[in-house]
Amino acid sequence: FVVPGLKRAPFLRLIVPLIGGILLQLQYSWRLNTLLLVVVLLLTGLCIAGCMPLSARFRYGWIQGICLYLLVGCSGALLLYQSDIRHQKRYFGKVLADTSRLILSIDAPLEERSRSWKTTATVTGVLTAGKWQSARGRILLYFSKDSTAPALTYGQQLLVVNKLQPVGNSGNPGVFDYRQYCAYQQIFHQAYLQPRDWYILPADGGHPFTRLIL
Repeated sequence: FVVPGLKRAPFLRLIVPLIGGILLQLQYSWRLNTLLLVVVLLLTGLCIAGCMPLSARFRYGWIQGICLYLLVGCSGALLLYQSDIRHQKRYFGKVLADTSRLILSIDAPLEERSRSWKTTATVTGVLTAGKWQSARGRILLYFSKDSTAPALTYGQQLLVVNKLQPVGNSGNPGVFDYRQYCAYQQIFHQAYLQPRDWYILPADGGHPFTRLIL
């Protein structure tokens, strides 16, 4: 049985397994080695099927179809894996240590909360073991109310001590999953900073157009 219209739009037949692979990777977070192993096995199966006699290929053509669909699904999972900043070479988490210092660029105006000021920031550099390394990634920042943080604006750069912790959740089942919400935005760490934990650097970052509209 073939859904009407799919023969004239083969691209649609590829979308389903591609999206399926992305959703499964979101759910199970398979490792790269696992995904590559599955890809190699599927390609091997297709090569073996291609060497079979013509009559056998017609008889078992559905197996090749399944392998192709699974291969497209693996492609979707690999695309999502590659887009995850934690798997990229310059992700700050790969070089972070307890004694590290970080250079951050403020991403948005500060938002006042009951006991703190909140914003997001982009990591541009990490100092570990006396060596500066270029880095990337985004974090949540919370400044204590007794600090001068409200004066901070978009693009200002800070030098901060490493107070990073994994983004937390309420822990109550059935409530909004804030940790997953942040993960969709490629944010996996947060920090609560006291006045002694951060310093304003003279250089400014950020895009001039974004600074204008903010």
